[in-house]
Parts: sequence; C-alpha cells; structure tokens
Amino acid sequence: MIDARTHHDPAKAPGLIKEALSITSSQKELAERLGVTSKYLQHLKSGYRENMSYLLQVALERLIEEHRANK
Repeated sequence: MIDARTHHDPAKAPGLIKEALSITSSQKELAERLGVTSKYLQHLKSGYRENMSYLLQVALERLIEEHRANK
C-alpha cells in the first residue's frame, strides 16, 4: 500500500501537468479526463494554487505512465 503522507508531493503539479498536456490535445481534454476544471489545472500549473490532491497526482502519473508504456 502506498502511503500518501510520504508519496504526495503537491510541488510536482506544474511538471506533471505540463507533461500530461503534451499527451492530450488540450487543457480542456486533460481536465475532462481528470474530472477537474481547466481553470483549476491552470492554477496548479502556474503555481497559483499548491493544493493538488493525492488522487489527482496519482491520476496524472498514471496517464503519463500509460502513455510511455504505449510508445
């Protein structure tokens, strides 16, 4: 079991979002896939908000990992 207290790193948000955006066709598509708003992603990416949830971090990492595996 992964312990969110040690693996959760909200500071990773900008980099994860930037990488995930290179996979999807748009911020809107990425937001829809993650179940969040485009504005929320923009705030996380710009550093305006630093409260990325652990679940969102996992979803972003999973999307990136799946893309790399399918390359």
